[in-house]
Amino acid sequence: YKVPQVSRADQFEITLLLRITPGPPFFLQNYLLGLAKIPFPLYLAVSGTVLMIHTTALVIFSDALVQGKGGQAVFGISLLIAVLLMVHILRRHYAKRKNGAV
Repeated sequence: YKVPQVSRADQFEITLLLRITPGPPFFLQNYLLGLAKIPFPLYLAVSGTVLMIHTTALVIFSDALVQGKGGQAVFGISLLIAVLLMVHILRRHYAKRKNGAV
């Protein structure tokens, strides 16, 4: 078996799509990105940004639930929904691009 080579132009997209895809555990994502020879600065920038946005929304929502702050909980869940919608739009965009229907 040969490890697929990721072209320089596709490294950002591969890293982003792998990070926003739910399911695979982080250690497996990291392993796959390492096998694809993604440069560390790109890996760090994309991974940090994606995880920071998702974690911030989750922490705001969870903290508001624990403290009983309804308004803040609504804001947190709205932020989570916005993140999920952005992920959905990005995945659709890249799927169209892959199929050639830009």
